Amino acid sequence: MLQCTLGECPILTTTTPRVPLHQIYALPVPIRTFPLPTFYPNNPISLLHLAYAWLRQVVSPPAAEPSVHTGAWDPDTRSVHINDPKSIRALWEQGFFGKGSLSRSEPNWLKRELGRRAGQAGHVSEARTESRREERRNAKWKRAKAELEAIEQQRLEEASLEEARLEEAKLVEARLAELQAAEARVRATPHPAPGEATPPRTPPMEPRPPVGPAELLALPNSLASLAMKHILVSVERTYKPPVGPAELLALPNSSASPLVAAASEASASTTPVPVEHLDGVKAVPSSLANGIVSPPASVASANGSARSTSETREGQPLKRRKSVRFSPQVESTTFQHHDPPSPRHSAGGSPSRTTSVLVDEARDTAVVAPSPPIIFQGEAPTPVPEAAVPVGELANKEHFQLAPEEAFFLVFAVGTLSVVDPVMLAPIPTDKLLDLFCAHSYYPPREISSPSRSLQPQDPFLVNYAVYHHFRSLGWVPRHGIKFGVDWILYQRGPVFDHSEFGIMVMPSFSDKRWELVEHEKPKKSWSWLMGANRVLAHVLKSMVLVYVDIPPPSVFEEAMRHNGGIAEALKKYTIREVMVRRFSANRNR
Repeated sequence: MLQCTLGECPILTTTTPRVPLHQIYALPVPIRTFPLPTFYPNNPISLLHLAYAWLRQVVSPPAAEPSVHTGAWDPDTRSVHINDPKSIRALWEQGFFGKGSLSRSEPNWLKRELGRRAGQAGHVSEARTESRREERRNAKWKRAKAELEAIEQQRLEEASLEEARLEEAKLVEARLAELQAAEARVRATPHPAPGEATPPRTPPMEPRPPVGPAELLALPNSLASLAMKHILVSVERTYKPPVGPAELLALPNSSASPLVAAASEASASTTPVPVEHLDGVKAVPSSLANGIVSPPASVASANGSARSTSETREGQPLKRRKSVRFSPQVESTTFQHHDPPSPRHSAGGSPSRTTSVLVDEARDTAVVAPSPPIIFQGEAPTPVPEAAVPVGELANKEHFQLAPEEAFFLVFAVGTLSVVDPVMLAPIPTDKLLDLFCAHSYYPPREISSPSRSLQPQDPFLVNYAVYHHFRSLGWVPRHGIKFGVDWILYQRGPVFDHSEFGIMVMPSFSDKRWELVEHEKPKKSWSWLMGANRVLAHVLKSMVLVYVDIPPPSVFEEAMRHNGGIAEALKKYTIREVMVRRFSANRNR
């Protein structure tokens, strides 16, 4: 198994120059060829070129690589597992075959984990995807914030304009009212008769400042109004979370409640129970038993023992209410298969690491077993080791997975893979491997050793492999498309260079009339399924392609398998037709 050190692993070194992607992923299949230059009889110089190339390959041959990679069949995951690092890199970089068991596609779990432990992000696809998603989230958040600020600014401007208009209207109404009142006073004033003296006019009353206590208290924002506001605010109760040790222990169902209950029972029967420790906290007052904080009321008796004032009544159980508390200390995020269901409880259901009261029959006292200390606010939690591996050394826990179609293509079409039986540890022949893959294409898997079991032309594996072989031979890079609800997705060059453009749905077709005489299972596809899958692909900017596979009748298939060359001749009887489906929109497709 591959092991690397944080300071010495070549994955994290940044001083090495970056190789262009078109050089790393130059080969379409895991086959390396070294052809010699062409010899032209009418050109003697070509002979020198041929001799130079041959001598160069003899003197300094290229780096040796495994010509045939080895993988083991896993019936549980229905895939072929590969653990050799050189074979993993060769199969991924030369054709984008398979995927990492702990990665999205490229097997880079070790690189991500070493980068995470060293505090570096790492140049991996998952890290780049996460950074792009974070950038998109921030951009959307900033855009939404700007839109909300613009709306709020417009609302404030409209509100200020409305207030100005209302103030102006009030001023106009007040001015009109003053004019009307003045006009009414003028009309009501009696005019003196000719020759009479004009009575003296009373001067208008001027506003006087408030000088009395009642006038001062009647003013707005005075002491009386502020005191009334303070009274109204203080009436509302505010609830705060418990932060102190006493407040935490005063909660119902706290660690003090079961301890005080046991102490009260022991004191009622024989003698009081001295409390030594409680989860690392010394001398917990018994007044915290029922969640009520009260001053300590321990009274010393004649024999020197202390009796608690919060004892429960005889015959009545201690009332406890349910509460939820979250611990600031996270112990572990990794669980092993041999761990119990709960890390704080054993398989029998009794607490294993919590506070336990052990009654000593000889002394008739209660002994509290020590447990991990309680961490209160303001204290630093004790760090927990992240993993059981030594510091600075990490083993690669990821393996490489090949789908049955990919594995059979590498075995049958390319010849660069050997699949090993996990029980017998022997290579599986091609015909036996075909029977194995066809049997596991059903659920549950069918028996291979059954005499009635033979290859059928409508086996799901044969139909899917015909499509996979078809697009691989045309230069496409097909990969499983279960993430998008389709059978395959097609890349023009590979996942490293661009996104997939098409989603493939395999549609078995029994168009031959001889199928009417043979009982077979018909495809079960509905229009609602088609519209749903098309909607998902349209959302991720992909086009749906329905690949109809015309399956040959059993008679033709069996004749090709027995007399005309086996599976290579039988695959030629399958006919493939592609139909692209696009969503119709009344606004766009006019």
